[in-house]
Amino acid sequence: MKHMLFFRRMLTLLAVLTLFIGGCWSDEQVTLVHCAANGKTDCVERMLSDGASVNGHGKEGESPFYAAVRNRHYETATVFLEHGVSLSGVHMGHDYVEFAVKERDVAALRYLRTVGASVSRDSEAFETAQEIGDPEVLEVFGN
Repeated sequence: MKHMLFFRRMLTLLAVLTLFIGGCWSDEQVTLVHCAANGKTDCVERMLSDGASVNGHGKEGESPFYAAVRNRHYETATVFLEHGVSLSGVHMGHDYVEFAVKERDVAALRYLRTVGASVSRDSEAFETAQEIGDPEVLEVFGN
């Protein structure tokens, strides 16, 4: 009986270690990020249709959706929107709008606003934009 309990505990420990050591990302998500960043719309469509997570992340916390947006692959980004990606998602530890502000990525900000992301003056992203002081970034927030 003691051996059985020990065996169960070891299996549980192994499962937990696998999550922490291996990360919460999968090879599938890394591939999805790569496809999105390179505008491989057919690859993205196929992977999402086959069950890849639309809101998953790669090794470094990259969002496949934002990878497409950041690289101006808007057709590919649209596929994520069609599959229900959350516009309040996170890319490398920051929400999409905040990340675009920090990168001074005006094109990404405009795209995100166009597809319905919250680009408003009552947000942390706007405060960050004010601190940065880039007039083009601030213009995106001005309605």
